[in-house]
Amino acid sequence: MSSNSSLTTSKSCRVEESELHQHLGWALALIILAHVVTLGVYVYLVATVPFRRNVPWNERVFNYLLHSSLGSFISLLHAILSLIACVLFMIESYVVRLDGSCEHQPLWFMLTELSVQPMFVWHYFLLLAVHHHRWDYIFSIPALVDKVTVIPVYVDLIWVMMLLLRNEYPNSSTGAAFGFFRILRAIKVVRLLRFMKSAQHLANMGILKNTQDQEAHLLIMRIVMTVVLLVIMSTGLVQFISSYPNVAGFYISTEDTVRPLLFHEALYFTIVTLSTVGYGDVIPATDMSRALAMVIILVFLFALPFQACP
Repeated sequence: MSSNSSLTTSKSCRVEESELHQHLGWALALIILAHVVTLGVYVYLVATVPFRRNVPWNERVFNYLLHSSLGSFISLLHAILSLIACVLFMIESYVVRLDGSCEHQPLWFMLTELSVQPMFVWHYFLLLAVHHHRWDYIFSIPALVDKVTVIPVYVDLIWVMMLLLRNEYPNSSTGAAFGFFRILRAIKVVRLLRFMKSAQHLANMGILKNTQDQEAHLLIMRIVMTVVLLVIMSTGLVQFISSYPNVAGFYISTEDTVRPLLFHEALYFTIVTLSTVGYGDVIPATDMSRALAMVIILVFLFALPFQACP
């Protein structure tokens, strides 16, 4: 009986492996096309920057990105793409198989995630080229977030291609070494701060009135976004930790089992933990998961008051 089930699993994996080859072909074609198109857009942007005598080109481009309507549009587009990346992070646990057999992303998920990356890549290199203090920009929070969230996407793609070239199939065991890159996906939610940056950008241009009331609204937005970021990032950490139940599992009393948590289950545990309610239906089952719960509470208690300071 067990041999039949393993044979069935092997056959299904071979079928899915052929599908994965096709998926990777589409993914490579899309990401090349997206990079070419995005590069063309940024080349056009640089070429259309108004000429100013005795002003270096990098300073002209930098100021154009900060003060032009096109720069505001790019900032808003980045915010929308950041939201899409965060939504993909939230639904990843529902579309990727983590049962230990065959694990890969559906074609639509893979293509959507890859299609939003070139915008971040080329924008990063453009700002790196025109920034007055390049080393400061390299180690700035937005630049670090872009690097640690974009690089794992390309690493995943290259890793799957290398496995297929060796006639191996990606699954939970072969992907364990790349678990650290998965946890970096939770940092994607920091990109939601681009909405605040876009609002501030519009206020500086006069599109939004930069009054005292507007400053208060921006402060409220910053506090709300901080809460959202902390909750979603904590949820991502909880979900990542729960994917290794022998190391840091979570006991689900309604099912009397320890298993990986889906996103909504990890979100529920995070909110219940932060509110100090503790219903007891999802319980940290190991020392590591208990330590994570304590760290989440401490970070929330210390981070939120700092954001409330004007």
